[in-house]
Amino acid sequence: MNERMKILQMLSDGKITPEQAESLLNALEGDESKRNFRILNRPALDDLRSLGAQISATVTQSLSEARRALEGQMDIFSLASPSVAVTEDVALPLNIQRLTAQTTNGAVQVFQYDEPYVRIHVRGQAKTHSMNDAKRALAAAIQTEEREDAYHLTIIHGERDADKGAQLIGAHLDIYVPKTFKELYLRTHNGRMSVDSVSCDDLRLETVNGSVSLYRTQAERIHVQAENGGIELVDSVTNRCRNLSAQTKNGSITLDRLDERVRVAGRARTSLGRIQVSHPSVVATFDDENKRTVAYLEPVGRDDGENATAETRVHLETRNGSIRIK
Repeated sequence: MNERMKILQMLSDGKITPEQAESLLNALEGDESKRNFRILNRPALDDLRSLGAQISATVTQSLSEARRALEGQMDIFSLASPSVAVTEDVALPLNIQRLTAQTTNGAVQVFQYDEPYVRIHVRGQAKTHSMNDAKRALAAAIQTEEREDAYHLTIIHGERDADKGAQLIGAHLDIYVPKTFKELYLRTHNGRMSVDSVSCDDLRLETVNGSVSLYRTQAERIHVQAENGGIELVDSVTNRCRNLSAQTKNGSITLDRLDERVRVAGRARTSLGRIQVSHPSVVATFDDENKRTVAYLEPVGRDDGENATAETRVHLETRNGSIRIK
């Protein structure tokens, strides 16, 4: 293989850029004025090969995870099967200040409202022709438990056997909480999560195959975990927040419109992506300025005096995605 073909093969294999290929070809043609390309040394080529192998393995794993999740639900959402939408409201006692709720194949939305108690609006979908059978299936699927000021609600899906009657195939949760609340621990499998204008002490959100969004939300401790989905906090990292943890495997993490009084300190990490910090009150120090995959976060103008404002400890981590603080 001649030199020209070798260069074209390297370009085809993605080992060099079009600009680099052009420089090499010009060099072969004897154009001295364009010989500004430096051949990559062996360590650099080894790094490129290693990065390529890492990207290939990560993408393959992510696609496999998404495929398994999809295959697990294909029999449930068969287009040939009829389904009926059905709803039910659950009003919690006035003394409840701690709520745990989980569902499958459905979104979870949380809002603040003016009533002094928690209300949960369950929107289900059942495989059946009969509305009465669908209502019975949803009522049977809602499992609750109350202990002092704590309330647990779980949606239990039915057996996958059409001969046994209606089968609940999914349920969305619309949760309304009063203006003051202590703890929210919410989970869903195959569904997005959103929290709007809620105030509580502890907020914990977990989802598989879904995104998580927080808007104008205040909490002392926030924990967000997603498997396949992005995480976004808008106007939700306030001076009240003392601890924030946001982790996802496949998706970006965005902290938008941070309260300027917040003194953020902690760590951000991504395997395949970039960390971008543009908020004026946050300073980022990178392990590697070129790669920008690991950053240590500190507040601008660190104050160690007696009147220092308490810091907000953060841990942000994603495997495939960028991290933005703005």
